[in-house]
Amino acid sequence: MRTPYLLTLTLALACTAKGDGSTTDETTTDPASEATSGNESTIDTPTTGPDTPTSTTGDTTTSDTTTGDTTTGDATTGGTEDAVCAALCAHEVECDSPFAESCLEDCAQARAIAAYPGEACLALQDEVFACQTATSCEELLDPGASPCEAENWAMISDACTSEQCDAYAARLLECNFIDEDWQISRAYECTYFVAEASLKSAACLEATEASIACVPGLTCEQIDAGTGCDAEKQAEDEACL
Repeated sequence: MRTPYLLTLTLALACTAKGDGSTTDETTTDPASEATSGNESTIDTPTTGPDTPTSTTGDTTTSDTTTGDTTTGDATTGGTEDAVCAALCAHEVECDSPFAESCLEDCAQARAIAAYPGEACLALQDEVFACQTATSCEELLDPGASPCEAENWAMISDACTSEQCDAYAARLLECNFIDEDWQISRAYECTYFVAEASLKSAACLEATEASIACVPGLTCEQIDAGTGCDAEKQAEDEACL
């Protein structure tokens, strides 16, 4: 079962409001590393999003994306050969990466998610994969290496955020739950969460978008208390089961 809408707000409250209206940053993780954390040596896509609760755990949405034969290097997305994933995963095999077996599926899912906000974001994701494909096997297999850090940072931009999530993050900023340095990161993570819903079903996507779009209409007190938008929350729960 997907995490209900109101729990999506808790990620934004990682910087929680104090009684004086200021914010306290409860984590030392910077926006880029948090938003791009993923497979350490291959698919650098976010594993956290607005569905990440602070006190309640929900099931993570998984992709139903069809992929090709991992032993041949053929990657498919909707039956169309995906040269980007094919090249990356061939490099994974060449380097004897422990992530090679799931590379095609991970890559196809990451590209499907990046395509949700638009072609500009997908192009940025492909630049990350092109960079990874060009890295040496030593860099690829080293979990401490960051050869594509610049490309990952580039994805945390308005090219990879949706209109609903931009408004969502702007409202959190207005309520002093985040500061300006985190606004794009929150919008990016929110968009990733919504994009995951698009892989579930069209109905799930529509309901999730409606839930996110409801947030800017709430008062800061409602957001802080986790109340409001009950109809949207219920619709999302039902659509995304």
